[in-house]
This record gives sequence, C-alpha cells and structure tokens, in this order.
Amino acid sequence: MSDFTVSITIGVNTSPLAGTEGRKLTSQMIRDRLHEEQGLNPATIKAKDTDGTDKFDVYGASLVQLVTLVEDMRCEGFELTVSDPQCLFRRDRNDGSQLLEPYEEVVVDSPTDYSGAVVQELTNRSGLMIESSELGADSIRTVFHVPTRMLFGFDEVFANATCGFGDLNRSFLKYDLMVDGFLNPKGMGFLISSETGNAVGYALAKFQDRGVFYVGPQDKVYAGMIIGESSRHEDMEINVLKGKSLTNMRASGSDEAYHLAPPKIMTVGGMVSCLTVEECIEVTPSSLRMRKKVLDLTTRKMSNGSQKTGVCFKILED
Repeated sequence: MSDFTVSITIGVNTSPLAGTEGRKLTSQMIRDRLHEEQGLNPATIKAKDTDGTDKFDVYGASLVQLVTLVEDMRCEGFELTVSDPQCLFRRDRNDGSQLLEPYEEVVVDSPTDYSGAVVQELTNRSGLMIESSELGADSIRTVFHVPTRMLFGFDEVFANATCGFGDLNRSFLKYDLMVDGFLNPKGMGFLISSETGNAVGYALAKFQDRGVFYVGPQDKVYAGMIIGESSRHEDMEINVLKGKSLTNMRASGSDEAYHLAPPKIMTVGGMVSCLTVEECIEVTPSSLRMRKKVLDLTTRKMSNGSQKTGVCFKILED
C-alpha cells in the first residue's frame, strides 16, 4: 500500500435529514460502489471494511482524488457521511520506532506580485524551497518539498492568494522523516445550530457579527449542524430559528430593516480541508452540510477529550 498517502472514512448518512434527498442510502450500496472504484483504479484507490458495518476506510494517492470520488458518488445519487482526512504514515524498515510521512513536490507558477504570499504560506506549512526562477517578466516559478498533511486545504488558499492567476502542480515525492507540529486547517471556530428547523433571515441577520454563514433563510438546519465560521477561535452555539417578536402596536417605520449577506458557498474539497477529528460532512445529491460527529451538545461536552489538532494520521504496516 505504499502508493497511498491519505485516507478518509465514508459511511451511510446518519444525520437527522438522512434519506430525504438521495436514492442510494444503504451501506451495501456504498460498499459495492467503493469496490467498483477500486477495481477500476487498483493502484490509486483501496477500500477496506472497518469494525462497523456502516462505514469504510478509503485510501487514495491524493486527497484531490478522494474528493473527486465523493463528488462522483454524490452525482450518482448517494447519501454519505465523510470523515476528516488522515495522512498515511509508515514505519522505517531499518528502525521500526521511526515514523516516515509522505512528501510532495509542489511546483507553483504565480504572478510576481503574489509570489511572496505563496512562499510565506508554504514556508508556514513546513515547506522547503528547492528552486526559484523567473518565468518571463511578471511570473515566478518556485519548487517546494512539503509534507502531504501540511498541504490539506492549500489549493483553496493558493487560489485566493493569487486571485486565481496562479498555476499549481503537486506530485508524490517520497516518504521521509516526520516533521514536528500539526496544521490547524481552520484557524477559527464554527457557528453551530442549537435547534432543528428552518433558518430565519431575521435571526441570521442578528448574528452576522458572529461570523460568516453557510446557510440562508429557510435552509434546513438541525442541532449540531455547522452553519458558519465563527469570528472567534472557539465554537459557538446559536439559535437561527428565532423570528422577530410580533406586537399589537404598529407604527410607521417601526419595523427594523435588515441586510443579510449571502451565505458562503462551500465545495466538498473546501469542507474536507476544514474538518478536524470532531466534525464530518453530510453529502447528498442536493446538499452539502458540515456537522459535529456528536450532535448533542451535552454529550459533546462530556466527551470533550479530543483536541482540534488539525490533521490526524494512520500508520500503515507494510
């Protein structure tokens, strides 16, 4: 399994809205589809059963490949739960106590005005610059060697840093010694719905100063569902179902107008890069929702032993 560098866990949809939007729901359907994909791409995809009957570990050569698989299954009518990505480490054959992690060669072509931000971002992700050269009068090519787990979420960051004018190429390089530290892919907390129902525009407008929302008025939400990014570094439970109180007294101009910013549209890849060990994604043909793995707030607080350390890893035994 040396060709695989990252894994995710795919399982049946276990959210309160399960079964309302897709046609292919059962674990057997999911298992058959994953093994079909493995048969088509045996060198780059591998599906394994887990201890549970409703979820499967899927190994891939890159996170982009696994995200593409999830998107394909979504288009085919599947409902899924997708876990946080995990990097695949190996033990050194000469020293079993030494862990090795996968590295990638990252080749970046970016406009000169944006190259500094790109270099800084890759350096912050434990990247080692190998080469830097000019491409014409207004473009620079840089080559980095970066641990795979530090590149989770980088594609979106790179697109924003270069305003879409950059070109990014990544390829597996080698397994080498593990570097210290973990990357926090979010850098902030989440806004979490405390109630189940349809979001109300008035409530969303009242909470706009708390962060950026992923949902709009009348969107379905449920307790434990992630509905936005918090402006603070911790998660925040809010009630977006509460409408404006009505009274018997009306006066001209008494109704307060509110301006609601449009929700942030997230892709599967963008959501996966935001996940920690506490979260997962609900994927259906018509919706993408992030949620806490443990929906109940009280239960979640009681089991608050795990920390948001960013990307986790698994050790592959050759």
